[in-house]
Amino acid sequence: MGKVRRLHFRVTDEQYARIKNNSAAKGYATVSSYLRSISLDSQFNEKFNEIYACLTGKGKNTMKSGK
Repeated sequence: MGKVRRLHFRVTDEQYARIKNNSAAKGYATVSSYLRSISLDSQFNEKFNEIYACLTGKGKNTMKSGK
């Protein structure tokens, strides 16, 4: 299936450099493919929810994995 949706969010120059460096270090051809991969990874989502709960004291976030 072709990719037809776009997601947009803003980051600082420093954040972008860190993301770009991480994607290159892990062998991804593009920042998009790197972000797509980690955001659909269930372990990433579990860790995100755990961190969110710790930071906010609100329990689990509603971020869902791509199941």
